[in-house]
Amino acid sequence: MGGSGECKSEAYLIVSLTLGLVGSGTQALKAGDVVIEYHPHSKRGTRIVSMEEFKASFIDNSDPTSPPDDEPWRPFRSREDFEFAELVHDASLNRPQIEKFIKLIRRCQDAPGSLTFQKYSDLKDSLESASKILTPVTIYSASTSN
Repeated sequence: MGGSGECKSEAYLIVSLTLGLVGSGTQALKAGDVVIEYHPHSKRGTRIVSMEEFKASFIDNSDPTSPPDDEPWRPFRSREDFEFAELVHDASLNRPQIEKFIKLIRRCQDAPGSLTFQKYSDLKDSLESASKILTPVTIYSASTSN
């Protein structure tokens, strides 16, 4: 979508074997011409272009070494806000979980060094250590015989 609210929805119909037909205007179609019909809400008329002109419209002349946008995370206020939103969305966290997560992040900002996990294995090791101090559970299988 363009920034000006312009509708970019386009429907393409490639006309390949027509000669001497008249399009929606008075322009005659030639074999290989492309008829571009825009969505009615765009308030744009039908265009007829040659195949060469149509193909040229897809050529990207931008510099591939420069980023397309200096702030691709917009409309988020920061890249970190975007990454946080992406993470909680991917994790399917609900509102109470997100609120709790935000509070944890704020506490960590207030007390640097309070979160000591550096990687997944640190968390896993802590969980394994915690499981050893819990009451052990033994599961017995019982069978009944007739």
